Amino acid sequence: MTMFCMQHIRPAVRSDYSRVAEIYVFSNRLEYFPIFKNTDFSFNKLQVSSYEETLVQRKHEHIYVYDDGIIKGFMIVTGEEILKLHVDYFFQNQSIGSRLLDYSIRRCKATYLWTLKKNQRAIHFYGRHNMEITDMIRPVDESSEHSELLVKMVVKDDKK
Repeated sequence: MTMFCMQHIRPAVRSDYSRVAEIYVFSNRLEYFPIFKNTDFSFNKLQVSSYEETLVQRKHEHIYVYDDGIIKGFMIVTGEEILKLHVDYFFQNQSIGSRLLDYSIRRCKATYLWTLKKNQRAIHFYGRHNMEITDMIRPVDESSEHSELLVKMVVKDDKK
């Protein structure tokens, strides 16, 4: 994995949460609405203000932002798991996601994440960045009427 300059990545502070929530809500609608087609969740329940409050409650997780004067992306890491990694749609394809992922692996010691099996774009991105799909799968939500599955991706062991 290429070592990227990480000078723009820092822990999020409370005043960043509104921007992080904005990126998350827009990304969620763009990437997941076509899969789940849940209008009520995507456009009624999922709002910037409510997700901002959710971030305030995430005390045991570490939120990092990519900030070069504008917060362009973020990730949430807990233990060895990357819970979320999103880059604002308007700043994608500028290596921001790569830098966040590299930071999570090198600095946070993250070793895995779960992604939607149908999200081939994400699987391809993670695959290009030294991660591989395992045979571990789980439902998105045990109580959901959706049958979408998550696949576990792990950092490849370079010593193999």
